[in-house]
Amino acid sequence: MVMTQRRRRWVCGLLSLLFSTVSAAAEFTARIDRNAVALGEPVTLTLTLINSETRLRAEGVAPNIDLSVLATDFDVGKPQVAHRYNVDLGRGRSTSELSVELFARRGGSFTLPAFHIDGLSSAPLKIQVSSLAPEALPEVFSRGGVSKSQVWQREHLVAWLDVYHRVPLKSASVGEYIDTEPTRIELLEHRELPQSRREEIVNGAPYQVVRTAWAIFPKDSGALKIVLPDVWIVTAADRKLRLPHQPATVQVQALPAAVGENLIVGVPQLTQTPPTPAPAVNQFSTWTVTVSGAFSRFALPDTLPLPAVPDPVKLYADQAQRESEVGADGVTTTVRYSFSALPQNAGGIDLPPVRVPYFDTERGVLDVAELAGPRLEISGDARAATAPMIAAAEHAASEPSSFSTSGLSVETRGWQIGTAFFALLWLATAALWWRSRAPGKPAAPVKSAQQGAAINPVHTPHPLQARLLAAFGSTSLELGLRNWEQRNGGDAALRATVRAVQRLCYGKDREHTAATPQLQQAVEQAIQIIRSGGTAATIANDPWRPESFSRRSAS
Repeated sequence: MVMTQRRRRWVCGLLSLLFSTVSAAAEFTARIDRNAVALGEPVTLTLTLINSETRLRAEGVAPNIDLSVLATDFDVGKPQVAHRYNVDLGRGRSTSELSVELFARRGGSFTLPAFHIDGLSSAPLKIQVSSLAPEALPEVFSRGGVSKSQVWQREHLVAWLDVYHRVPLKSASVGEYIDTEPTRIELLEHRELPQSRREEIVNGAPYQVVRTAWAIFPKDSGALKIVLPDVWIVTAADRKLRLPHQPATVQVQALPAAVGENLIVGVPQLTQTPPTPAPAVNQFSTWTVTVSGAFSRFALPDTLPLPAVPDPVKLYADQAQRESEVGADGVTTTVRYSFSALPQNAGGIDLPPVRVPYFDTERGVLDVAELAGPRLEISGDARAATAPMIAAAEHAASEPSSFSTSGLSVETRGWQIGTAFFALLWLATAALWWRSRAPGKPAAPVKSAQQGAAINPVHTPHPLQARLLAAFGSTSLELGLRNWEQRNGGDAALRATVRAVQRLCYGKDREHTAATPQLQQAVEQAIQIIRSGGTAATIANDPWRPESFSRRSAS
């Protein structure tokens, strides 16, 4: 019986050890979704690591799968990773999986190498890629290029990518955004243009062509490499294709030193509207000058220099209004300037032309675009209309200013009387309000003309108030405190004492409030501070006054 139990324990332990050994064994495998594809079709490579604490990574700071070994023969897509933990019959199995799409660069037979991780290796895989026969036409292909292979700095340049297809497409999208080197596209002035469509015959076969383009304004001289994005296609028959990147190189020439930042690079077109309303004496007439062309929206200043005009005309200019019209062929920038003329005399005047300097990219020289100024045929209507008003104003100025109601209607006299009444009422209210708010000030004794005796002042300041006023040398405590703080800075103790004296003299309970010994002592200390022109050493400044901020910044 004892031997039987020991045997059972030994068998169970052996099985448990065997089970844990089997369950702990990690596995690393590689597979592809198909072994034979046509050129341009993707192959999906999947790497799987089972029952390991390690997670597969092909990107980031410390990748443990090196996909760059495939770059010689394949265009490598963006890796996708997934991690999960499954519970299967009480056994924990972790799975880390990495998948990536591969596009062969050419036809032929290829071998995917083995990958290694944590001492484990995957098996090599073979792929057969078939290319089109020389006479065969592809269902989908792409072409890319630029409008000019040599441009000047800030010259309008168009980079384009055409996708040709002779089968219906379910979807088509670029894999990433256009890129440039050595200056990144984000640092260049550029605009993505609207897509355009056309039909084209290629080797006798009709193709539908979809163009995606970008307008670029290079800013640095030298070689500019443009990398047009790859295109991912899904046909109506669910065939997946990837069209590779299209590179292009442009040589950018340096502009002459005389070409400033505000100068147009390219040939502009100038137009203008007729002045409206029709020119007349002492009346504004406005017209608009428009400068447009394929140039940078940052070219041209906000205001054009005003040309010299004849003395009888005053000329004014507004700031420019800018806009860009984006079309399939590029960007057209429009800058509008508004001018206004105020003629002083009647007659005909030819205004000077508008001159806009620019750099001619075709000839490589500086030039000036000139637009003839408008001719102002100035009428005298405005002057004739204003003459009676001017005469009436001069006559009114020469008449006596005394008020008379003779010859006025009853309605007019009533309106004037009512206006005068309300004006007097408003003045009386304002006077009462000012008198109620004005602080008391010492009144000089006045002698009566009848008795010759001195009459007491209407308001005698409180003794504490009088002492502070004398120390400030001011007619009011508020004014004295403000002037003193402007010269010497804020002092919390001094202001607190002034506020206490103001409450004593003007507070709601002033009739029942008497000066305390503490307040009298505070007034004496305040007088010393006022006369010394300094602040008490033991009192901190008020941090919310402007003087306090300026003191902190100065220290």
